[in-house]
Amino acid sequence: MRILLCNTYLYRRGGAEVSFFELAELLVAKGHEVVFFGMEDPKNEVSDGSGYFVSNLEFDDYRPHNVLWNARALGRVLYSTEAASKVRRLVQKSVPDLVYVNNIAHHISPSILDVFKEFRLPVMMSVRDYKIICPNSVLLDRSGICERCKGEKYYNSLIHRCKRNSLIPSAVACLEAYLHRHRRTYDSVRAFLAPSQFCKKKLVEFGMDREKIFVVPNFISPEDFGSKDTSSEPFCVYFGRLSKEKGLKVLIEAAKVCGHELLIIGDGELKSSLVRYAEELGAGNVSFRDGMGFDELMTTVGASLFTVFPSLCYETFGRSILESFAVGKPVVASRIGAVKELVDDGVDGLLCEPGDCEELAEKMSSMFSSKQATEKMGRNGRAKALSRFTPENQYQHLMHVWERIKP
Repeated sequence: MRILLCNTYLYRRGGAEVSFFELAELLVAKGHEVVFFGMEDPKNEVSDGSGYFVSNLEFDDYRPHNVLWNARALGRVLYSTEAASKVRRLVQKSVPDLVYVNNIAHHISPSILDVFKEFRLPVMMSVRDYKIICPNSVLLDRSGICERCKGEKYYNSLIHRCKRNSLIPSAVACLEAYLHRHRRTYDSVRAFLAPSQFCKKKLVEFGMDREKIFVVPNFISPEDFGSKDTSSEPFCVYFGRLSKEKGLKVLIEAAKVCGHELLIIGDGELKSSLVRYAEELGAGNVSFRDGMGFDELMTTVGASLFTVFPSLCYETFGRSILESFAVGKPVVASRIGAVKELVDDGVDGLLCEPGDCEELAEKMSSMFSSKQATEKMGRNGRAKALSRFTPENQYQHLMHVWERIKP
């Protein structure tokens, strides 16, 4: 079977892209042919010799006073004619049997779904965040968890300036949501792949068709984790994106109370402000490292005693947790979203209320003070990761969905 794989970033930028490329490798190993569609970038791991990828546009370079840049960005977000035109040429050339869509919002836009509908191609769409039901993607505003847009009340995202805490980005996100709801853009998707039961439940609560949502958890490849260092040194690690919804200010506060070493690994919009916050707080036991390659990252995580996942938002899955388990490390994590499906409290990690600095510090201290129990939880987590979240399980899930949606 020839499968067209669509994702904005065609390099391992974060957890969503890691999962995307692991799926591509799995499909090839199973004898399928894969074709890629995404955005131009010098870091891409796949080439675009025929000019099918869309031009690069990064919203981290947001320029509020540049009219031309904003006009280009607006057209790209709402409905990219460039993406539709280029993917049409790619479809005509490659003639895929199936389309798998990962993250396409903003940089590619859902315009490509119209092309797939035109060619009557079956489409699976992976749900990596809540963009389909939430203009801000994470069901979170400045005050915490937010579900005000339920019932298609997307105007709330504009009223509360949910996007970047800014009027213009929030207005664009609001308009985008109403446009695609009015056009029924996502109706042509035959299967939405939710990585957790919690994610599926939330999508259904917001009005999506239960029969079109299939739970397909992420997976890991055992060979990527078999030789990692699993010794335990007296420090803990957070690794992932450095953004507001990850609860990192609370983590820094808890680390200061706990007193043990915390290493924060990653990049993101909050990097400089978090470094400054740790300095102002006098949390000298907190250090930062830039994002690193996968092998170095897993070696570093494997050398720690445990990892921390203090998210404030409804996570759709939690790949960092799965990777921690894979190298034999338990997790102290927020009791929120899909995290509760991954972590068995007291068995392979400890759960605490999101945003509760005191409880987080207590659970972290407990991990440090009971090293033997902590290492046992790590072994339990590794056994779970390598038995339940396997490539074969993922493939069987996908083939089950394919049997349900194929023409």
